[in-house]
Amino acid sequence: MNCLKSKPGFDDYCSDSQPLETYAAEIRQGKSLWFYQSCACHGCNSSGGPYFTGWPSYLIDAPGSSNWVMQWIAWKFRIEGELYYSMNEAYAGKEDPWTNLRVSGGNGDGTLFYPGRPSRIGGHTDIPIESIRLKLIREGMEDYEYLALLAKLAGEDVADQYSDRIVREPYSWESRPETLLQVRKQMGETLDRRSRVRSANGSDAQ
Repeated sequence: MNCLKSKPGFDDYCSDSQPLETYAAEIRQGKSLWFYQSCACHGCNSSGGPYFTGWPSYLIDAPGSSNWVMQWIAWKFRIEGELYYSMNEAYAGKEDPWTNLRVSGGNGDGTLFYPGRPSRIGGHTDIPIESIRLKLIREGMEDYEYLALLAKLAGEDVADQYSDRIVREPYSWESRPETLLQVRKQMGETLDRRSRVRSANGSDAQ
């Protein structure tokens, strides 16, 4: 994730990574480009440093908008898939995941579900309990679908106008939830209008 583009002033950190444009030829051949988050995005078993600030994150201590914005970044940079290495990494540790999710230097790294054991939640069967972070990731995925629908109905330029309001760079994006919600509302209204026009034109054509 944090080598998607080099962050100014820290070019050496991702010197072994290929720039994004390197993959263009592969994409033209029908391949899809994925990205992922790992402890490298916050500093594996370290305190990190200035380079690690500003990127989206799935960690507990990060602002909720940093969970949400990952898929907006995916749209802006034409990333078609996401890998996340585990959803229940902390289950294998000695600590109770309800009280300690710190793995590889990150609070919540690799664990987006809590263990819903009967001893804690009642009932008779273990079930996964989704984290608030997972719910916010879902919000971002729903926004990505809005952008994809806009591109289909109105063209990629229209969808890109909305994504540009949220994302400037992978490490620089809109963090205010009220703005994210406002842009989502406006996308929905645009989709509604475009769908009505398309439906009317289809009816006229018949």
